Amino acid sequence: MSHIIFGAAMLVIAAVLAGKHHHFQRHLGLRWLMRRLDASPAQERALRDLIHSAQDQLRELRHDARSLRQELGDVLRGATLDDSRMAAAEAKVGSKVRDAADILRRTVVQMHEF
Repeated sequence: MSHIIFGAAMLVIAAVLAGKHHHFQRHLGLRWLMRRLDASPAQERALRDLIHSAQDQLRELRHDARSLRQELGDVLRGATLDDSRMAAAEAKVGSKVRDAADILRRTVVQMHEF
């Protein structure tokens, strides 16, 4: 049973961190998570701060990654496919994905400490 709750909590965290939902829906997801975790008010504040911090970090990462889209588009629109430029763009995209995964992992580890 705890695996189901943990899995559902991870989905809620991912949805909240994605930032694509309206504020009200994020608030409901966060409230649901706090109820399921049976968090005290102090724990709720700490968890909410962690989630907001992760959101800010992911938002900044997404902003930084916007130039990669243009770079990748330039590589693909070229008359010939330059393997070295393609590999460099691919490495940059992979780096951003790893950074996002690290942010999520650190957030979950910090949440688990509460």
